Amino acid sequence: MITAVDYIVFFGFTVGVVLFGCSFYFRSKSVDAFTKASGNMPAWVVGMSIFATYVSSISFLGIPGNAYATSWNSFVFSLSIPLASWLAAKFFVPLYRSVNSASAYAYLEARFGYWARAYAAACYLLTQLARVGSILYLTALPLHKMFGWDLSTIIIATGAAVMLYAMLGGITAVLWTDTIQGIILIAGALTCAAVLTFSMPDGPAQLFEIASASHKFSLGSFGASLAEPTFWVVLVYGIFINLQNYGIDQNYVQRYMTAKSEKSAKRSAFFGGMLYLPMSLVFFYIGTALFSYYTARPELLPEGTPADSVFPYFIINGLPTGVTGFLIAAIFAAGMSTISTSLNSSATVILTDFFGKFTKKEMTNKRRMAVLYACSLILGALGVAFGLAMMKVKSALDAWWSLASIFSGGMLGLFLLGYLTKRRIGSACAGTAVAVGVLLISWMSLPMFHSPFHSYLTIVFGTTAIFLVGFLLAVGARKVKARKIKAFLFLLPCALFMSPQAKAHPAVLKADDFEHYVDYFNRMEDENVEQAIPNRQAWEFLRENIPLFSCPQDNFEEIYYFRWWSVRKHLKQTPDGYVFTEFLTPRSYADRHNMISSALGHHIYELRWLHDAAYLNSYLHVWYRGNGGAPLKRLRAYSSWTAHALLNRYYVGLDSAFLIDMLPDLQAEYLAWEQERRLPNGLFWQYDVRDAMEETISGGRREKNARPSINSYMYANAKAIAFAASLSGDRKLSETFSGKADTLKKLVEQKLWSEQAEFFETLKPADTLARAREAIGYMPWYADMVCADTKYNATWRQVLDNDGFLAPFGLTTAERRHPLFRSHGCCREKLGDCCKCEWDGAVWPFAVSQTLTGLASFMNAQEQTVVSDSAYFRLLELYVESQYYRGRPYIGEYLDEVTGYWLKGDQERSRYYNHSTFADLIVTGLAGLRPRPDSVVEVHPLIPQDRWEWFCLDNVLYHGKILTIIWDKTGQKYNRGKGFRVLIDGKVAAASAAPERITGKIER
Repeated sequence: MITAVDYIVFFGFTVGVVLFGCSFYFRSKSVDAFTKASGNMPAWVVGMSIFATYVSSISFLGIPGNAYATSWNSFVFSLSIPLASWLAAKFFVPLYRSVNSASAYAYLEARFGYWARAYAAACYLLTQLARVGSILYLTALPLHKMFGWDLSTIIIATGAAVMLYAMLGGITAVLWTDTIQGIILIAGALTCAAVLTFSMPDGPAQLFEIASASHKFSLGSFGASLAEPTFWVVLVYGIFINLQNYGIDQNYVQRYMTAKSEKSAKRSAFFGGMLYLPMSLVFFYIGTALFSYYTARPELLPEGTPADSVFPYFIINGLPTGVTGFLIAAIFAAGMSTISTSLNSSATVILTDFFGKFTKKEMTNKRRMAVLYACSLILGALGVAFGLAMMKVKSALDAWWSLASIFSGGMLGLFLLGYLTKRRIGSACAGTAVAVGVLLISWMSLPMFHSPFHSYLTIVFGTTAIFLVGFLLAVGARKVKARKIKAFLFLLPCALFMSPQAKAHPAVLKADDFEHYVDYFNRMEDENVEQAIPNRQAWEFLRENIPLFSCPQDNFEEIYYFRWWSVRKHLKQTPDGYVFTEFLTPRSYADRHNMISSALGHHIYELRWLHDAAYLNSYLHVWYRGNGGAPLKRLRAYSSWTAHALLNRYYVGLDSAFLIDMLPDLQAEYLAWEQERRLPNGLFWQYDVRDAMEETISGGRREKNARPSINSYMYANAKAIAFAASLSGDRKLSETFSGKADTLKKLVEQKLWSEQAEFFETLKPADTLARAREAIGYMPWYADMVCADTKYNATWRQVLDNDGFLAPFGLTTAERRHPLFRSHGCCREKLGDCCKCEWDGAVWPFAVSQTLTGLASFMNAQEQTVVSDSAYFRLLELYVESQYYRGRPYIGEYLDEVTGYWLKGDQERSRYYNHSTFADLIVTGLAGLRPRPDSVVEVHPLIPQDRWEWFCLDNVLYHGKILTIIWDKTGQKYNRGKGFRVLIDGKVAAASAAPERITGKIER
C-alpha cells in the first residue's frame, strides 16, 4: 500500500523537477535559446531527451500490459529502431543542420512551396494537441487509481506544472528535465524488473518456465498475411513510424539543432534511439514477469483485473515502501517529459512557420519571446481542456488517433517525396500525391470503412502512395497541362465528401441471407398493433441494427431472428422520445406510454446489442427524466437492476459519457430503495408481486421477505454506481457505494445461504429461511456476487436434476420436489387450474434468461466440474424448443413445464411478451463473447465441440468495432480457414483449433 514515504518520494521528485526546469528562465530569454538552446547542449543530454520523448507514461504502463495479456509480438517494433536511428544520424541530421531552421518544415517549403510547410505544420499542431490531452488524461488515470485523487484535479495540476517550466525554461529546461526524468524512468523500470525476478516462489527460473510454457516470448507469426500483426507487418510498420519520428517530427528535428555540432547531433540521435531498444525489452520483460508472478501466486491478484491495470496494481501492492513512490514518480516523469516536449516544439512551430511568415515588420526578440510564451500557455491550456474532455468523451481518443494517422502519414510521404527524388516536383504534383495518399490512409484508418489490411499497414501504404504518385506525376508533368493537375487536385477531395459514407458491415455473413425469416414472421400473423417500426419496415430496421447469427440447428437460428423481430414490435415513438413496451396491448397498471419497469433490466441487456444506441438512450431518459425532469411515477413499482444492466451495457459500447450522465439518477434511485425497502438488519425486502414474480412458494403478495433477488440486484447496482462514480472521478462516492456492496454481500452470504439446502433462500420476517429452493436463489450469480466462490458450486447441480429445476420444457421457477410445487398463486378461481399466474413452479422466460445468464457467469469465473458446456447448451436448447406455439415461433408469459403449453397462449395480451432476453444469451453465452471494459476481447463459447461443426456470430458492434466469431471445423462453410476465430473489423484477433476460451487485443 502507499505510505507517507511514497508520498514524500513522489512529491519531492515532482516539485524538484518543476523548480529545476524553471531555474533555466534566465538562460532562455532569447528566441535562439528558447527554441534551440543556443546550439550548446551536450550530445548525451540531447540523446537522453530523445529517449525520454519516445517513452511516454502510456509506454511505461501499456507495454507491460500488452506483454502480460499477449506475447512479445509488439517488441518487433523496437527492432526497427536501430535502422531508423542510423538513417537519422547518417542522413536526416545533416539535412536539417544544413537548413538551419528551428522548424522541421522549412525544408518542405524549399522543395514544394509554402503550402507544404503550412500543411505539415498544421498537421503537427493538431496531432500534438491531441497528444498533450491524451497523455494528460492517460497519465492521470493511474495516479487517480493509485492515490484516489480527483481526476480533473490531476489533469489541471499536471498541465499547469509542466506548462510552467516548459514556458519559462524553454528547450533547455525541457532537455535537462527530460534527462532527469529519463534516468528516473530507467532506474524505476530496472528496479521493478529486479523485484519481480527475485519474487518468484521457486526462484527466477520459474519465471521463464511459466512464460515459455504459455509462449509469452513469441515474436508473432512469420507468415505472409497482411491482415494480422505478423512479425513482418510489425517490423515494416516500425520502420515507417520511426522514419516519421526521425525524419519529420518537430520533437526530434528540433533536438538536432540544440547539439553543439553536427557530429554531436548525430551521436545524440543514434544514442537516443539505441537506448530505447534495451529499455523496451525491459518493459516487455516486466509484463511477462507479471504474468509468471501472478500465475504462480494467483491469490495475490483480484479476479478480473484488466491487463493494463496489473502493473499499477503490482506497483501499489507488490513493491517495498519507498520503491512504490519511486515507480509512480517514474510513470509521472514519462508523462511530463512527453508533454513538455510537445508544448515547446508546438510553440516553436507557431512562431517560425506562421508568425514569422506573415508578420510584415521584423519582429524583435522581445516580441518573439512574447509569442513563444503566449503560445506555450495557450497550447497548454488547450491540452488541459482536451484532457478534461476525455473524461466524458472516451471515443475522442479513437477519433484523434485516427486523425493523427491521417495527418502524420501525409507528412511523412511528402517529406520522402522531397528527400528521395532529385527531380523537381511541382507544387500541383506534390499536392495531388498528398491528396491521394490521405484518401488511402482515410480509407484504411477510419472505422466507417473496412480495409482488408491490418491497421499497422496504414502509414506504410499511405506513405508509399504519396511517393509513387508524386514521382510518376512529375515524370509525366511535361505532357500534362498544369491546369489539369490542379483540377484533379480540387476534384479528388471533393469526391471523398460527395461519395456516400461506407457503413459498418459484417465480415463473413450476408444480411440478406436471413431476410426470409422476417418474411415468414410477417406472413404468420395479423398485425393488429403497429408502433414505431411496422412489419413492412422490420427487415430494414433489423438489417441496420442487429448482430447476425448462423448455425446448423434451424430452430436456434429461427428463434434468434424471431426474438429480434418481436422486440422491434415494442419500439414506440412518443412525444417524450423512443420507448419500449412490455405488452403490446394496454395494461391498467402501466405508466405513461404503456411502459412497465419490471423487465427494464432485461431490455437493457438485450438492446445493448443494437447498433443505434439512440433508442435505448431515449428509453432510459424517459423513465428517469420523463416526468418534468423527474422519474416516472412507477419506475420503482418493481425491483430494479438498472444500474447493473447499464454497467454491462457500458462494457459493450464504452459510452462513458452516457453512464456518467445517468449517475445522479441511479444514485437517487438507490437511495430511495434504501429508504423504502431496507430492513433493520441491512437487507432489502420486497413483496413477491413487486419482484415481478406474482406469488411464490416462499412468500406472498403482502409478505415483506428478504429475497435473494432484490438483494442481489441492490448489490449489483451498488457495484455499478461505484464504477460509474470512479469513471467520473468522484472517489468519495465510489468508496461509499463499494462499501454498501461489500456489506450487502456479507449479509446475503450470512443470512440467505442455507448450508442444509446448499442454496440461497428467502428470509422470512421471523428471521428463518423459507426452506424452498427457487430460481431466485441463482440471482447472486446473475449479479456477479459469488461467481468465483467455490463454496456455493453445489447449487448448480439443481439445474440438471429432474427433481430440482430441470423439466421437459425448461427450468422451473421452484424445485419440483417441493410439496408446494405448483400449488398456489392467484387467479385460480377466475381462470381455472390451467391458467394460474403463479411463480411456484411454471417456466417463466423472465427467470430462465436470468438463470442462464448467471450460469454463464459462473462457468466463466472459475474452473469447476459441476456443469459443462453441454449442460448450458441443453438448457438453452430447451429454452429454444419452448418458444413455439401451434407450430409457430412464440414468446409469451409462462408455460407448463411438462407439456410446453403457453398458459396464456390464446390471450392477446400474452403474445410477443417483452419480458426476457434471448439474443443476449446467444451472444454472451452460446457464442461466448464476454464483454469487458479493457482492450482485450474474450470469447468462451459454451457449445459442445461434438454438436456443431460450424456457426458464426457476425456484425456485433463491440467497442466501436465490428466483431465476428467463427467456428468452422473443415474450413469449407465460410471459407475463412479451419478452426475457431475471432475477427475484429474483418481481421483475426484470436484463433484456436476448436471452440474454447480465447483472448485477443482490440487495436485502438
